[in-house]
Amino acid sequence: MRLPKLPSPSLPDVVFVALALMVPLALGKGLLNSDGDLGRHLRVGEYILNHGLLYRDIFSFTKLGQPFVGYEWLSEVGFTGVYRLGGLPAVSVACGLLVALTYALLTRWLLARGVDPLLAYLTGILAAMLGSTHWLARPHLFTLLATAILISLLERDERGVQPWIYLPL
Repeated sequence: MRLPKLPSPSLPDVVFVALALMVPLALGKGLLNSDGDLGRHLRVGEYILNHGLLYRDIFSFTKLGQPFVGYEWLSEVGFTGVYRLGGLPAVSVACGLLVALTYALLTRWLLARGVDPLLAYLTGILAAMLGSTHWLARPHLFTLLATAILISLLERDERGVQPWIYLPL
């Protein structure tokens, strides 16, 4: 019996798989422990899931009771949901997936613009290497992904698309 031939992976697939594996396995400790913000983000997310949005600071000593603007609330809820599912290892894997998807989309976007495949791959990997100093389990990973998605959407040549659909990104 002959097995069906599987399609070859695309360059964005290669970038995605490489980063999805490398980030949590090789960089997971630094991803979670490079700064102290992850604990606060998880705690705020936990509070929001249990009590709703936070409008006054209840976590700090110097700003206790002061107005609190939770502009990162959605990512904090997302991180907390992942944390509830599998603890810190799950947060590390989720961050790896966010990073991998971001740079895979960048590579795909370059290919769609007609960039030579080898150059697109090298650019995606170089961009990932340069951006790796910002790979922390923090809300800005969602911003990086949203930026890659937004650029891809804005580059489309579609007439009649309402600009307000880009607002969530």
